[in-house]
Amino acid sequence: MIYDDDPQSSAALQLGTYPDKKPSTLEKGLMAADIGSRVAGEIRDLKKPPPGQELVKQEKTPSKAQMFRGIGSLMRGRISPIVTAAQLFWGEIPEDIKDDAGAMVDWLRENKMHELVGLDKPGIEYFKQALTPTAQEPKGIMSLPYMLQSGEYDWDYNSDTLGERVKVRHGTPSPEIVGDRFDIGEFSLKEKTPGQGAARSGAGQYSAQALGVAEDYFDNEPKGRVLINNKLLPKSHNIPTMTELTNEKVMSSQRENTEKFAKDFGVDVEDVNILAGILERLEGEKESYGDTDSHLESLVEVTRRNILRDTESARENREFLEGYSSINDEEFAILHGTSRLKTMKDNIDYFRREAEDFERKVEDDTRLLEVVDKYNLKGTPGALVEFAYHPDDWKNMIDLDMRLVDQPEVLEKVLQIPLIKKNMTYFTQGYLKFLNYPDGLEKLKEFTGQQLSKTLLKQLKTSKVSERQAKIILAKEFAEAGIPGNKFFDQQSRYADPPPDVSEPIGFTLNGNTMEGYLAKIGQRMGLTGFGNNTPLSVMQDAQNIILHSKGLPEALDFARSLPGEDEMNDIDPTVLATHTPAFGDIPPYASDLVKSLIEEMIEDGVQLDLTYPEPEEDTRTKNAVVWDQKAMDRATRPTVLKGGFPPRRPRMKADGGLIDKPLYDQPRMVG
Repeated sequence: MIYDDDPQSSAALQLGTYPDKKPSTLEKGLMAADIGSRVAGEIRDLKKPPPGQELVKQEKTPSKAQMFRGIGSLMRGRISPIVTAAQLFWGEIPEDIKDDAGAMVDWLRENKMHELVGLDKPGIEYFKQALTPTAQEPKGIMSLPYMLQSGEYDWDYNSDTLGERVKVRHGTPSPEIVGDRFDIGEFSLKEKTPGQGAARSGAGQYSAQALGVAEDYFDNEPKGRVLINNKLLPKSHNIPTMTELTNEKVMSSQRENTEKFAKDFGVDVEDVNILAGILERLEGEKESYGDTDSHLESLVEVTRRNILRDTESARENREFLEGYSSINDEEFAILHGTSRLKTMKDNIDYFRREAEDFERKVEDDTRLLEVVDKYNLKGTPGALVEFAYHPDDWKNMIDLDMRLVDQPEVLEKVLQIPLIKKNMTYFTQGYLKFLNYPDGLEKLKEFTGQQLSKTLLKQLKTSKVSERQAKIILAKEFAEAGIPGNKFFDQQSRYADPPPDVSEPIGFTLNGNTMEGYLAKIGQRMGLTGFGNNTPLSVMQDAQNIILHSKGLPEALDFARSLPGEDEMNDIDPTVLATHTPAFGDIPPYASDLVKSLIEEMIEDGVQLDLTYPEPEEDTRTKNAVVWDQKAMDRATRPTVLKGGFPPRRPRMKADGGLIDKPLYDQPRMVG
């Protein structure tokens, strides 16, 4: 082990252990050498067999390559965090100290560098901890949280915020894990995408805070989707096919696209049309099957039965055709009469067409079975992944449900978008022309993120620019302005109540009584007008709402006096007096004399007003996000595969645009 029982050993003279004892230059050198040799010895100890098995013969001596792989795994898993700490140490050491080993040891002892960089013990302790495995400890650097691997900062992965980061999930039919980051441009910012609905809600990488939203897509999107050579095929309508046309230019383009597709997926060009047909059938029938593999099995079985049936039908039509063909006109006339000669010829043509149709079906179905078997088509397991956005990126996403004035940092970036700047500088026609008017900026501030996105889309979309192209253009303009994406409430949260505003009172007492109890105590109980000193219900409720709004009796009186009186309101709109039925919390449109006098009386009598505030509650509403800036994806944590995916589960995968909040399809929402 690294330490022994001798208090005067060189290890015991490690930095900070005996601050009052000044080691000699020789001791300093020995200390540095001792640390290095003990670390190396500890690594060797890790290779030893467990106690009691030292003499057990090893069946196979590990090769040199295997040994180096083992050491590499150890170094990555155990020492990488220490190397990061060492780099931090080196950056803090003065230049005049670095060349003098003895001076460096002195300096480290005096400054206790492990405390300066936020460690709670000397680096040697971390070496000891890192080099002492436990039975439960996972091996390799991938067992560490990503932020520890990168040397930034730690977060609790079980928390939905990961420190300040925001955890999201993504459900996709794609199980392929490649590279180090989600690649937005690879899929989501193309004019034609292989993802669901070509990103109907906008151009970008979709994700959801709510696990259930992403799980829904993980459960449903893989249905009808097929892997070929372990690559996810796009949907049938995105597969280029060849048709027999007279236009040579179009056919040449089709051929070029089909050849590229065939090369990308490792298939023969002549099989591409058949693959598209297979996918079209699977997609059209997917709701009737639990998974694609069972669907493929059923398709193969049904196709085999169809081949047998159609082969028999073709044979019968050929036999009937041969029977008619062997009879000449005279023989037919004797049997059926001369008037039916035309019928015989029509029947011959009919049976010929029928036989040819059945034979063509048999040929197509036989080719289908050949293609299924040739490429070993199978369903995709899909993937449900989890990762976290950097807090700055989450903060800078435009919130579609919030007014721009309530997200000032985003508003500042919106004003840098070329479309906005142009229309604020010059008077132009179109959906943004209001920006050139004096109150244009104030109107813009009242826009929600959704309203702004829709308006910009309308401005961009023309007869030559499709909606999909407009979304891509807008996504890039947002990204250049520093807005990496957007966020919006998911379907469940959109209609959920927000947490209460703890700064706004929800009730009050007057001398410890409710409003109604207070009126009863002063002999002005709430009741019908004309009976004693009764206070009308509308007067009590108006006074109550004004007090709640003003949060104080003097303030309530000032506010009541600022409202129109009954006579003034009658001149403005006489229907208001007749229809006014106050509800709790509503600010009244006017204040009657009775309301003002009631509040005045409370002040004169020195009534004690005690406001009641709601208890703080956590906001449990969750949002979906669409990110179109690759830099934001590069700053996100490494996705962890929760379900599905190809084994072994590696840390990164392509963005397939696979998560879209389906109820949004029916809403005019632009999220990219």
